[in-house]
Amino acid sequence: MDLEYLDSLISSGRFHDALFYLKSVSQNNSLSKEDLVFLFSKKIEIKKMLRKEFFDEQKKLLINLYEMKQSLEIAKYFEENENAQFSLTEYEIICHSLIDIGELASAKNIAHRCVSELIEEHLYFKLHNFLREISNRGLEIDNIAQIECKIAMGLGRTAELLEIEEDVVLDELELHKRRESLIRRHEVKRIWNKREKSDEKYFSNALQMLLYEPFDKDVLNGLVRKFFLMKRKEACEVLTAILLNDENFNLTQYEQEELIEIQLEIKNFPDFIYGEEVDLGTDLFFSEDLDVASELENKISLLLKMNDKESARQLIEDLKVNEPENPLVEKLEKKYFDVTGTRYIYEPAQNNSGELTRLLEEFQISSSRGFEEDKVFFKKNIEVMSEDELNSVYYDLCVALMMMDFPDLVVFILDLIGQSEKDEENIKRQYLVICAHMQLKNYSKALNEAEGSLEYLPLMETERIDFYYLIAECYRKIGRKIDALKYYARVFQMDQNYRLVKQRINERY
Repeated sequence: MDLEYLDSLISSGRFHDALFYLKSVSQNNSLSKEDLVFLFSKKIEIKKMLRKEFFDEQKKLLINLYEMKQSLEIAKYFEENENAQFSLTEYEIICHSLIDIGELASAKNIAHRCVSELIEEHLYFKLHNFLREISNRGLEIDNIAQIECKIAMGLGRTAELLEIEEDVVLDELELHKRRESLIRRHEVKRIWNKREKSDEKYFSNALQMLLYEPFDKDVLNGLVRKFFLMKRKEACEVLTAILLNDENFNLTQYEQEELIEIQLEIKNFPDFIYGEEVDLGTDLFFSEDLDVASELENKISLLLKMNDKESARQLIEDLKVNEPENPLVEKLEKKYFDVTGTRYIYEPAQNNSGELTRLLEEFQISSSRGFEEDKVFFKKNIEVMSEDELNSVYYDLCVALMMMDFPDLVVFILDLIGQSEKDEENIKRQYLVICAHMQLKNYSKALNEAEGSLEYLPLMETERIDFYYLIAECYRKIGRKIDALKYYARVFQMDQNYRLVKQRINERY
């Protein structure tokens, strides 16, 4: 291979000739492995040069056309090469050309691309000038207040930022009001036309309406009377307050007096006293509030994960003695042989769990320590695990720690491993961390995590119902009863037999 000839072709810009020469040389069967690697790297280098040459020519073409005021030709070129790659400067030229020929919708789309790239590159001064140019030419883009806010922050203009923030809030508030109005009208009509005779079903549907605060006087009056008959104290309080405090309802004197009488009467309705328990589902974690059968099921699951088959077998025998007719016996027998988990939280890890088995066996052998000593034991072992080991066993280990009442270690593990590239893994991790915070009684933290999951994670319906239920349990625990009932209603709409949702909805106020 003549390297001098190849270099001369490249230096003179004859890239296609250089590629052809490399192709002819590569057909020589006597080339060594090192020669083939060299040829391959040279091909990549030449192709990069060709690509750069193409983009340089494209940029020159667009600049020349723009200087010659050939906006229509630029628009045609963009239409023919819409999927091609353009630089920021080229996008700006295309945007101005589209404005010239009156294609404002297309120009707006290109302008948004320019804005995104300028923000990403932190070119705030250039972005400010670009927005001013297109605005002077009559092109207004969406979310302008938010963009100006970012510019002010990027340039450190705090005085401007304070003024812009007010516009941002007002814009978002107006958008929110319009969206809520459309949702409200649709939901009120749909649910009110599907009234059920069953109190349970009716109450669930009515709670769905409360999610959107429907400002329809007749509907709200109907709900007040229905809730009054059902002795739903807090629901009546909310609805009567909405009716009496909103002047747009134009209530008659008689209607106002009637609602005031209802307000006085509902003060005598009993308050529901919330218990200390939080339902994470009997299929999830061990709890002192579980019945004997459920407690045994959870213990057996843990023993099987620890590979302690003898102890698991003994517990199954105990269940047979206590409840010989219990269908759970057959279920646990099957679990004993194929070692599968219950839905969602007991799904076995796909990776090797030898490290987890070793850790739990060591813990079992020396389990005479106290609670704090046990926690220190696990934390030290977790800290010395490699990243791969921890990722392979974290799921089953977190479940085991939950059942041992070490939720703070679960949070510690999940902080260590961070986010995954797979959505399904992130969903499982998020579910674990929410349950851990709930077990720690950090209900506000758990609520923030759960509500964030609904917004940012691609949940399927079967997963969404789990998160709805946890949100409801959090609201219930912090005393926001109406908010809790709204989410219980969503769960009930999806699955009437889900966990304790019927019991929760039927709790009287």
